[in-house]
Amino acid sequence: MLDPRNGADAASAPPAAADPLAALPDRAGFDLDLRRALSHASDAKPSAVVVIGLDQLARVVDALGPRAADDVLRSTAGRLSHLGSDGTSLARLAGDTFALLVADDDAAAAAQTLAQEALALVAAPIVVAGQELLLSASAGIALVDRSRMGAEEVIRDAATAQHRAQRRGGGRVEVFEPELRNGLLEDLRMESELRSAITCGQELQLFYQPIVSLESSAVIAVEALVRWDHPRHGLLLPARFLGVAERAGVLAELDRWMMAEACRQLSVWTAAHGAASPTRVCINVSADELSDPHFAVDVAAELRRWGLVGSQLVVEVAQTALRHSAGAATRLAELRSLGVGVLLDDFGTGYASLSYLRRLPMDGLKIERSFVEDLVGATPARAIIEGVLEIGRAMGLSVVAVGVETSEQLEALRELGCNAGQGLHFLGPVPPATLMELFGLSNQPMADAGTPLALPPSAGPTAPEEDLTDVAQTMTLGQAASLLSISSSTLRRWADDGRIPTVRTSGGHRRFRLSELRQLAPRPASVRLRAPKYPDGPQIAAAVALSESGPALVDVACRAIYEGSSGWFGREPARPAVDVWLRRLADAFRSGSYLSLPDAVRELSRRAQIGGASLAEQHAFLERFGAALRRRLAQSDSPEEEQMAVARTMAALAHQLLDEAEI
Repeated sequence: MLDPRNGADAASAPPAAADPLAALPDRAGFDLDLRRALSHASDAKPSAVVVIGLDQLARVVDALGPRAADDVLRSTAGRLSHLGSDGTSLARLAGDTFALLVADDDAAAAAQTLAQEALALVAAPIVVAGQELLLSASAGIALVDRSRMGAEEVIRDAATAQHRAQRRGGGRVEVFEPELRNGLLEDLRMESELRSAITCGQELQLFYQPIVSLESSAVIAVEALVRWDHPRHGLLLPARFLGVAERAGVLAELDRWMMAEACRQLSVWTAAHGAASPTRVCINVSADELSDPHFAVDVAAELRRWGLVGSQLVVEVAQTALRHSAGAATRLAELRSLGVGVLLDDFGTGYASLSYLRRLPMDGLKIERSFVEDLVGATPARAIIEGVLEIGRAMGLSVVAVGVETSEQLEALRELGCNAGQGLHFLGPVPPATLMELFGLSNQPMADAGTPLALPPSAGPTAPEEDLTDVAQTMTLGQAASLLSISSSTLRRWADDGRIPTVRTSGGHRRFRLSELRQLAPRPASVRLRAPKYPDGPQIAAAVALSESGPALVDVACRAIYEGSSGWFGREPARPAVDVWLRRLADAFRSGSYLSLPDAVRELSRRAQIGGASLAEQHAFLERFGAALRRRLAQSDSPEEEQMAVARTMAALAHQLLDEAEI
């Protein structure tokens, strides 16, 4: 309670009512302290209120029962009581919510410090009902303005900030600002709209992104990713509404809708395209699903409904979902008994990753995209990926690299022995009709139903056949099989029988010399590739991104293509020509007229040639710049259609560059 030296009259104050569970003052006692703080003389210390709420108590109740939740609250109250000092009051407001009243010369800084300490205390492991739990909390801060605020308003504002912290993922601190209340009202409206969208199923849709064998280039699975065609905000990515679904308590319903829709779509593809359709689909599942004892039974029913078998379905589980689900091991074992595959998503970023692999039934791992982004070169990310691949080899787990965007990343993963990848280098998330259209145009091979999701990472031989010194003069198994128009298994058999010699990389990966392949390959006919089409109409988000961040995107592209000293595009003399090209590209996206772009590329290429830039350097710049621009649009939640339009435009420019060089 407030120290009498700071203005409280302890002798005349009635005793605060105690919360019997937490052995702390309750809401009435806290209100009394806060009213005293508001009535202090103007020269009293400034004050602030910190509201602290547990993020996962409802799941503890679902998994372990109300008594376990009471134990969590008692333990939390005991930990938070250590924060009390002169000028500080602690109380339990209601349920899983606690409050601190802070009086200090710098109340804002003191409240921040106490809030962070509170979150750290809650995050320490706690053993309840024989289970070790890792919980988190969110905190909101409101500064006391004695001139215009009552006790109820201060607590309300701090609670609003705490709710904002939970909506942004939990485990964080937010300070109240007036616009937060408007944001809360908007979120409440979004929650209502999402419930309606799930019920009617008309605004939600699934996009699909392939997972590709890095050895054979065959599509071995597609991952289903939900999008919301919101009537007011347009097409929304999951990051914008999954938190809304969790707060509204409909995350499990959304998962079930995705499961049913993905199974339906896979059934439709199989009926329409047969062996030319994907053979399995991956679905992300939440902690709510893993906590449901009927989940596996419902999955089995959904598979039967659409005439599928368990091996055609893969569930992807984030490590955060495993942390928050006491029944995860049982649910995953039940799914695997149905033949359903299990992948651990975002491996390498969460808590106690290795302990999950030891205890939980898993088929494979997905390497978090940030490691793949930093893979090329002697980087810490490369060492981490090598370690993950070694784990996969040792435990017989498949490993899928997420976020493969460049040919350099692809080649590096092949060198390390990774056998499966996913990312914009192959294809981004697209609607189902677009997926099959693109597959049909590209003759993309589909893995047969008996192919595993991904083989464990390949290990290098103890004695290499030959040291490989020039990787550019070789091909991987998949590339060589495509060149010869034969299956990978046939080419592998030829290599095993000695019909065609192979060489090994330093990482132990088998490759084929171009000189040997040319002797077996049929002489190709002279063909001319069809140029990608420019988009129809303006792409305003792309124009804005170029106007605001064009030079920065150029720097990103240069860092991706140059090692050591910078090439022409990264040097100062190139800036005027590059700036002109950026303006013409932005104008084309803004106006929707792309007729001037061929001339713009020719002029940029001419200036680059004068400056000494090779054709390969020019092509690499266009490719990396396009990838950087698309990433910027994705980060700003631009519509998927606009991202695809940008990709088509940059592909058309790169195609033109190579096409005219051949002439």
